Amino acid sequence: MSALPQPALRWQQATIERIALRTPRVVSVFLRTAIGPHEAGQHVDIRLTAPDGYEAQRSYWIASAPRAPEIELAIERLEEGE
Repeated sequence: MSALPQPALRWQQATIERIALRTPRVVSVFLRTAIGPHEAGQHVDIRLTAPDGYEAQRSYWIASAPRAPEIELAIERLEEGE
């Protein structure tokens, strides 16, 4: 039995709707995007590009409920992180 072919993944644009401070080290970033409903435990890969061309990519678990209108990412600031 062979696995079914998977569709090619491609980057989707998202807009930051708001940022909420949760603790001195944790913020929730709320994104509006057209990726559709997500499943519990799903993660997303986020790629940011700075005006000078620098790019950073990280994976984040989705913190919002599956049918929420926005995707919420809870992000902790790390002492040695970017």
